[in-house]
Amino acid sequence: MSKKYDFIIVGSGLYGSTLAYLLSMVGKKVAVLEKADHTGGKLHSYKDPELNIPVDFGPHIFHTKNKDVYEFVNSLVELKPIHYSIAAYNGKKYFHIPFDINTFNDLWNISEIAPAIAKLKEQILPITTISNSEDYYQSFYGKDLYNKIIKSYICKIYGDKNTFKNIVPGSIVSMVNSTDLIPIYSKRYTTMFNTDYSGIIANGTGTLIDSLLENCDVIVNSNYLANKQLFDSWADYVIYTGRIDEYYDYKYGELKWCSIDFSKPQYKLIEESQGCPVKIDITKDSLWYRTTEPAYFYNKESDADFNSTLYINESYHIVDNEHMPCYPYRSQSEYDKWEKYWNQPIDPQMIFGGSLAEFKFYTMDETILNAIQKFKIIMEQCSNHSNETDNNIIKEEKSVKETRGKRRSKK
Repeated sequence: MSKKYDFIIVGSGLYGSTLAYLLSMVGKKVAVLEKADHTGGKLHSYKDPELNIPVDFGPHIFHTKNKDVYEFVNSLVELKPIHYSIAAYNGKKYFHIPFDINTFNDLWNISEIAPAIAKLKEQILPITTISNSEDYYQSFYGKDLYNKIIKSYICKIYGDKNTFKNIVPGSIVSMVNSTDLIPIYSKRYTTMFNTDYSGIIANGTGTLIDSLLENCDVIVNSNYLANKQLFDSWADYVIYTGRIDEYYDYKYGELKWCSIDFSKPQYKLIEESQGCPVKIDITKDSLWYRTTEPAYFYNKESDADFNSTLYINESYHIVDNEHMPCYPYRSQSEYDKWEKYWNQPIDPQMIFGGSLAEFKFYTMDETILNAIQKFKIIMEQCSNHSNETDNNIIKEEKSVKETRGKRRSKK
């Protein structure tokens, strides 16, 4: 007896939504279950009624070096080119991010490129043995950039002043993503993302999710784990993109996640603009980590397009029951715990993927690429469908898990 759907996808974040789109485009019947009252997860957005502009919970700047991924996104939504930089504020002065000659001038009062680069090279610590990520960052950025900007910047993201000390030898490469490294340029007026293709989604990131889910059945306010037996009966396969520790009922303990609190929008006159799209507060006592001014992403010609502006503040903290997990807390003990979950015996109906299941932070383009790769695996197995190969997809999943487990154990 055929089931109502070919696939149930648990979670409507970018990974799950991309898989839903790809599967629906080849004729698969797909239902997407979302625990929240809206789709998109961290990519949820809305249109502000006063300024009539999209407001992302982020902001989310799409950037990639992969032309195919860029064209895939651009075929679904309009990508607006943007020059994206950040200002870090220490209570007295601002520092330009990414790091460039403007930053070095603010930091050392050096305005020429050659002496600034020479000063930076002097600052780099010749650490031959990396014992934790504090050593790693100082060996890359030097002591001044690290102590005056980087340390507070990262510790506020992870909500823990001991973040750097918690990461032990052997885990540096696996836990420090390339996206963590702020670019350093020997020029002026640089942009944050040194990629070939970048932009902001013109009508808000939520419109990308809407386009991806257009041909799928979407059921919000749906708790898959509370009704697992029922939902499992609906489809041949279930793609689970949620928290892997929650799926296994926390049998090895809860994984440690970081989340983000957003303030209510604060409206101000345009004369009170902060002067940049994103300001990072690196003062020690400030509650907020980042302040975003969305109007900067959408004004067409000048500030004259708006009479007022709005700010949204963000704070980062360890997840509790009231907040959505956004990215993993980086410590070896947490990764060891995750590996126990990841290497559990697999239900033949289940497929796991996405950042919450894999306990890893992914950029938007990495998420899309991962979903495309998983789609290819699924399609390859579906094309070879027969009575004795009904479980091939899950066998492929198990092989991937075993390989990852062996690879990590060697580090």
